[in-house]
Amino acid sequence: MSCFFSLEGKDFDAVKYLQVAPLENAKATLKGEPIATGKRLRERSNVIVTVSEAAFTDLDRQIKDTISFLKNNRNQLSFVQNFPGIDYATVVFGVYLDTPLFMKKLNKTFEFPAELISIAGELGIGIDIALYPE
Repeated sequence: MSCFFSLEGKDFDAVKYLQVAPLENAKATLKGEPIATGKRLRERSNVIVTVSEAAFTDLDRQIKDTISFLKNNRNQLSFVQNFPGIDYATVVFGVYLDTPLFMKKLNKTFEFPAELISIAGELGIGIDIALYPE
């Protein structure tokens, strides 16, 4: 998943959120559950939804898919700002480091359209970029 929506919090009831505001293909993990290796326990509960399956090299497609996701789920996401226990609400865009984006220069500007910023801001959702080695 190159782009995902995430809600998380130490005192967040992820299961209750999905009962109040169901999101298609959402996955909830709960505080206190073992992390994949089983040696550590989760410190926060979260809800994660894949927003885009576009390639890590296709930020434009990820942005278009995210705008559609936010518009199509506006009612369910309207609870984000007032739902108890949510510490972070973000859309995370995944981008490969070793793509043509970074080959010619060390710095890169990521451009997000006003429509995305406006909808995300209205819903109280932040925007993150995660850079991954290819």
